[in-house]
Amino acid sequence: MRGQSWMLIVSGFLIFQVNLTGAALPSQELSGSNPRTPITIKLKISRAPRLQEVVLVTCSINSAKDAPRTIASIELPRGAMLVRGRLGWKGMVRSNKPAAFSAKIRFVAPGNWTIRATAIFRLDEQNAWGDADTIYLNVTKKFGRFGFAYPK
Repeated sequence: MRGQSWMLIVSGFLIFQVNLTGAALPSQELSGSNPRTPITIKLKISRAPRLQEVVLVTCSINSAKDAPRTIASIELPRGAMLVRGRLGWKGMVRSNKPAAFSAKIRFVAPGNWTIRATAIFRLDEQNAWGDADTIYLNVTKKFGRFGFAYPK
């Protein structure tokens, strides 16, 4: 076990090489690069909704290589509800041929809300490709906007 190490990706931006003693050192091989798996995901919404307004959320999954048994999902916050459509998908993502699924949703409570989408393809019990995307919204009775609103 001596001399073995593994790579740790933190928030997709910082990369550290961790040896078995637990010491984290910046990786020399990957410094300055932007590592990612072959799978990418994109979450879109038709517009920033007002309270009770129905909007369309679409999740697109792409892969640079065939990815059978891929699982993707859209996670709604507690202030939103599904009106129609799918919040989950399972299937084959063919190389450079995106797969997509959509749902109509409605926000039933005002506030700052986060919608998140994830996709994962497990290569084996210890390895996987995956990605995530997030939309931040501020929903009120009068308007909806992208990003959060903070009290003054």
